[in-house]
Amino acid sequence: MTRKEVAVKKYVVRLRADERAQLNDMIHRGKRSAQLLTRARILLKADVSEAGEGWSDSRIAAALDTSIANILRTRRQLVEEGFEAVPTRKYNPNSKGCTLSSNDSGYWFGLFGQMAPRGISASGRQPTQSS
Repeated sequence: MTRKEVAVKKYVVRLRADERAQLNDMIHRGKRSAQLLTRARILLKADVSEAGEGWSDSRIAAALDTSIANILRTRRQLVEEGFEAVPTRKYNPNSKGCTLSSNDSGYWFGLFGQMAPRGISASGRQPTQSS
């Protein structure tokens, strides 16, 4: 058996069997973003429970080709926010969403086969003006 590398950590990862199964299922399906799959792999490698591997941060970083800072953020998120917060992406609430002006919305509706507004052809392009 391999020896678990346990160091004094501020954020220690201990996963229950159902949490490990959920992370393994997420990885094996492969239908999530690369960021979320990397987080799942980090947690499985960092888990110090009986079923876990208990790897050090430097060993995880080398194996998964990620930064130690990413590993620390993932550990911290698990401990502070709980398991349910880890397999979801966080979005910046301060980012400006996509807004369309009336001209833009007419263009997009024209592209998708709706009635094109006046001055825009059904293909969504402005007609060329000849002089």
